[in-house]
Amino acid sequence: MKRYFSPFCFLFMIATQFSCTEKELDDNTPIVTGFDQFVENDEAFEIIDLNIIELSPEKDVLLSSIERVAFTDSIIIVKSDHNLFSFDLKGKFLNKIGNRGRGHGEYVDLYSFFIDKERKEICIVDQYSRSFLYYNYKGLFLRKEVFESNDYCMMQASVYLGSDKMLCQNYILKDFKNYLFSEYDIQKKTYYNVMPTKLKTINTAESFGGTCFSVRKDDIKLIAPFENTIYKYKEKNTEPFLRVDIPKSRRIPKRTIKQIIKKRSFNFFSKVQLFTENYFAGFNDIFETDDYIFLNELPGATFFIINKNKMTGTYHEFLPAFDEEKEEQERFKTMPLINIRMSVDNKLVGFGDYWTMERYFSLFPDDCCDKWMILFKDYFNHLDKESNPCLLLYELSLK
Repeated sequence: MKRYFSPFCFLFMIATQFSCTEKELDDNTPIVTGFDQFVENDEAFEIIDLNIIELSPEKDVLLSSIERVAFTDSIIIVKSDHNLFSFDLKGKFLNKIGNRGRGHGEYVDLYSFFIDKERKEICIVDQYSRSFLYYNYKGLFLRKEVFESNDYCMMQASVYLGSDKMLCQNYILKDFKNYLFSEYDIQKKTYYNVMPTKLKTINTAESFGGTCFSVRKDDIKLIAPFENTIYKYKEKNTEPFLRVDIPKSRRIPKRTIKQIIKKRSFNFFSKVQLFTENYFAGFNDIFETDDYIFLNELPGATFFIINKNKMTGTYHEFLPAFDEEKEEQERFKTMPLINIRMSVDNKLVGFGDYWTMERYFSLFPDDCCDKWMILFKDYFNHLDKESNPCLLLYELSLK
């Protein structure tokens, strides 16, 4: 399999993590193969629908990036640079949700947010002031609730599970007894910690991935650093769901993992080094639809799609598009999946600003006849360099 690497790729990395150990657990967990074989997109799946949502600019509302996105049946919520904004389903700007500050209805810092679709409320998690701040869909402040500091964990991301409970993905910290995830009961103000880890950092809070949980109805799946396993979480119990068969040549030696644990050196740069040495860098994100599980290895560049019906997988690599050392760049044959960051219903959601999309567009063939490439080309040609990033919603059919 061809392998390319460029520092540009790491602009897309939210925090790539590590890989599996040499030891395989001896149980009946299903094994998914296919990770060692590069497959062209048109051989593995077909894009049957592509919807491009341009997030309209508004005075003083220019998004420099999109960190997280959430959908309801009527609005889109976007987190960008410690701010939260709402748009309608066509991308028209609606409201800013809350403001930074120390006054009534303001938050000190926006660590995470979640949506309670039953109550039609948006909650901003401000860990600096240990508060939940609730707003309605129009951005009107409703109430503030303080949570206890006992069993404190720094949340990177959270999702509402219903019944006043939320699932939190935590940062890896220096001196804490670290847990990768926590289930928090908002009413009782109690944590239930999930999946302990020996990983620690020297002096910073480090993410072990982008979106490392998938919540689909009552089905919750988790991924962990150092592992090729997808776990299923239900009623405070975690058990292996399936494992991806990683070639032995790409597995990180156990001694390397032990050194990372011993030296408390879990950080972004150690992960970059492992990837450059051609080790499996772990899955950064997990997203799920009715038919497949989508796993980002390197966001914006490499991913693995598991067919849930056949329990087989296909590996995809977009790194050639960003290899600046090649004299002649390779061209995409079909419309690429750009910066996939979530799934909603049966669609994958990616995003891109003008400069990111320009890089992809430059790798389209001059005579492209793929209808989705043509749609993307027509959209890109009318973009302004100062435009807000757009969302790309893909509906796939696996072959």
